[in-house]
Amino acid sequence: MDAVSDPSAEERLRRLPIWPAAPVVTRLSVGRTNINYRVDAGGQRFFARVAADLPHHGIVRSREALCASLAADLGVAPPVVHARDGVLVQRFMDGETLRQGEALSPVRLDRIVDVLRRVHEGRLPADTPDANPVAWSRTYLARLAPGTLPPAQRARIEAILNAAPAGERRGLTHTDLIPENFIDDGRNIWLIDWEYAGLGDPATDLANLAMNFALDGAVLECAVKRHGGVDRATVDGLKDAVVVREALWCLAQIQAEGIRGDLADYTRLCLGRLRIDPSGVRGIG
Repeated sequence: MDAVSDPSAEERLRRLPIWPAAPVVTRLSVGRTNINYRVDAGGQRFFARVAADLPHHGIVRSREALCASLAADLGVAPPVVHARDGVLVQRFMDGETLRQGEALSPVRLDRIVDVLRRVHEGRLPADTPDANPVAWSRTYLARLAPGTLPPAQRARIEAILNAAPAGERRGLTHTDLIPENFIDDGRNIWLIDWEYAGLGDPATDLANLAMNFALDGAVLECAVKRHGGVDRATVDGLKDAVVVREALWCLAQIQAEGIRGDLADYTRLCLGRLRIDPSGVRGIG
């Protein structure tokens, strides 16, 4: 979807027979691959998304709705009010949205790990597609236009993927634990945006958390122990792989839709984690 308001999407939301009163639809500024809305109706507030599948990222909206509903049943995501034909409506959660670069206090980190432990208790059908950063990264690499990455950097990325643990299909995983996907209302921490969720290894989420919140050493060890269901060696083995996946996600997004919003800055951040000079990457430098 284009990064502007979509009148047809807004009209689809207004026409849904779920609102307690005439809805007021307001587009939100958040989201790199989708457009999101707040809907106010009858004194209640909702979050809504009208979106199509995104094959270049492996996003399937029916799977997103399935995972969001399961997470809501587990008490870690906002309740789902409506999910059909690419339209997802959830309760709007007021609270503090976490931000890139902010340090986590030990108490908040413990609360986040507790949320992830509950996420990983979720059981999905055996035929649910994998949430596997290594497999996604290989797909991204195969689809990148020739010359996007310098040969030496592409070879280093391939070596990282070859060295990564295979992981196990153990339960629900989120796999997109950027700070902005956590909302702290003071009592609960809510995890939102289940686009990339699926059946995967909980260690992937711990590695993802380590990347996005700069967790290492004793701090990461405490998180692993508190979770109690992951192996530290597997988490460490996946850390570079989830960094690769995020950088390749950026390049795939640029190739598919161009640079919009904060994508250029975010791409430089992700490439920097791999010590790749953005000036040598086509479309960024």
